[in-house]
Amino acid sequence: MEVVDEKSPKTLREPSKTFVAPAPATPTPPPPTPTQEE
Repeated sequence: MEVVDEKSPKTLREPSKTFVAPAPATPTPPPPTPTQEE
């Protein structure tokens, strides 16, 4: 359990940065938004 605890915080911190990078890329590719205006 101690080994998982140490890996848990390290794994959560690693994906946290990866999620932050794709997060801004997701709202950028929404080109269908202008199509709704049509």
